[in-house]
Amino acid sequence: MPVSMLRRIVTALLLVSFSLLTVAAQQPQRNPENQPRRVKKELKKAYVEWIRDHEIILTKAERDAWEKLATDDEREKFIEEFWRLRDPDPDRKRV
Repeated sequence: MPVSMLRRIVTALLLVSFSLLTVAAQQPQRNPENQPRRVKKELKKAYVEWIRDHEIILTKAERDAWEKLATDDEREKFIEEFWRLRDPDPDRKRV
């Protein structure tokens, strides 16, 4: 391959790579201030107090299950089931 042809190929590759770098540099930078924040929603005060008040009788499995609950409805069902399992009279009618 002649030297002049090789120079043309190298020059063309350099021009393409420089133009790609210029385009990449012109892309807007992501500003962390504009990104949506991923904030873990805090539990309502009632649930914080409930878990604190009952922590001594919770099993590890129950505590782990509580940590995985995502909605207040799930927490309400958990509390109902928590007390149903501890009811000394399982035949009691629920309201």
